[in-house]
Amino acid sequence: MSFILYFKLSESYAKELPSHFQDNIRRVMDDEVEKVKAFPTDGTVPYRERLKILCRVENVEDLRLSAAERKIMHAYNEKTVLSRPQHEFYKGNKAEELAEEVLYYVRLNEIDYVDYQQLGLQGDPLE
Repeated sequence: MSFILYFKLSESYAKELPSHFQDNIRRVMDDEVEKVKAFPTDGTVPYRERLKILCRVENVEDLRLSAAERKIMHAYNEKTVLSRPQHEFYKGNKAEELAEEVLYYVRLNEIDYVDYQQLGLQGDPLE
């Protein structure tokens, strides 16, 4: 089973997100490599293969949490979590630049074709 996740950054993300979030997003988009400690020698791997899930709960204080839950939430909020490297990245500004799998997903989920701009594309995905 495959899942396709589509993410679009808001126009004002530079003001809304902490700088370490912005740095991690940039590293994923630029497909940078990073040094990792491994046995028997250190090496470099693409940053995407060590994709970190970046999560942040904005309103922790508004949640009804016990003292222990609140402590855990404050300890792990805005921390990165390592995911498994079973993902592919597609980058494009026009519908024809995206992979067929992504466009099939758009069609299967009945995304409003009249307002295809919601995907941030500069072209009709049905063409």
